[in-house]
Amino acid sequence: PLPWENESVDAYYLEHVIDKVSSEKVCGFFFEACRSLKPGGMLRLAFRDVLSLAGTVTPAFRRYMKNKYPDTFIPSNEVGAILAFYRQKSLWTVDLLTEILKSAGFEVEVLDPGVSEHTHLQSLERRSDRDEHPFDLLGTVCMEAKKPAYRTQVRQAEQRQTFCCQPFTTSSAFYAQPVKVVKTVHALVINMKAFTAQ
Repeated sequence: PLPWENESVDAYYLEHVIDKVSSEKVCGFFFEACRSLKPGGMLRLAFRDVLSLAGTVTPAFRRYMKNKYPDTFIPSNEVGAILAFYRQKSLWTVDLLTEILKSAGFEVEVLDPGVSEHTHLQSLERRSDRDEHPFDLLGTVCMEAKKPAYRTQVRQAEQRQTFCCQPFTTSSAFYAQPVKVVKTVHALVINMKAFTAQ
């Protein structure tokens, strides 16, 4: 669990963090982030959409990989090369993350790197103080997940109760949802690892 009180945090920002840890830990973090954020609080994520990386591992990209990490083995298949070069432990897509974040109680918006209507979240991924190579930002997508105001949270909880085949309390829904999501993501990661090994 995160060490902060309920509804005490204004915003979280994670840049290329969720792909460096397991999907189970990421899902657990999302639910904890929603718990600890204030109503209207923001969770901003920058990550690589694996689907947008299809076809990007060109000979020029492989030369860049080799120059940057000369001692790292880069597999011949595309997914394996991406995992090795970016040192990822999990794979994400916009659609998958959208569904997970919504299940955690967030309202979700997809954005370009550096873009936000919130001043304190602007230009975080594109800063003039660092030397960026185009390959370093390849496939990067940003999402902002907003914790809705209290009335919206109540309405979402009521909709989840209506959807379910048996009654449950809002608190039980909060704890039951992550289990289903984690199992889904875990299955996806297993499938992707099997694909990589081919």
